[in-house]
Amino acid sequence: MKQYRLTIESHPERTYERWLFLSRGKGRPKLAIAPWMTGTISAHPHHSAHDISMESSAQLLKQEDSDTLYVMVFQVQSRQDQSETTSRCFRIVESSNDLKVEEAPLAEAPKAMTVISSI
Repeated sequence: MKQYRLTIESHPERTYERWLFLSRGKGRPKLAIAPWMTGTISAHPHHSAHDISMESSAQLLKQEDSDTLYVMVFQVQSRQDQSETTSRCFRIVESSNDLKVEEAPLAEAPKAMTVISSI
């Protein structure tokens, strides 16, 4: 578990997109978790009245009483005096010597988890 960490990189199939990945250590393939959005979209070239700012953060979490890993992704979109926050939960599932990522409802995420990595 110590070698697991979250990284932001270009997606191998869509190099124009930045994605959140779970890095599992040297020589092991990375798992794509979700698109990563950070920056500002300008709606007008001369003023910022309708600009949209996006910020993202994420945490890699381990369930206290098992080895199950979760990734929580938080995204905030802001414009003028409004902001909207989106939270998504992903469960890392092991199946026949392979790992896969499943989106899980927030209500299913365990309450007591240890933070392994954050970005």
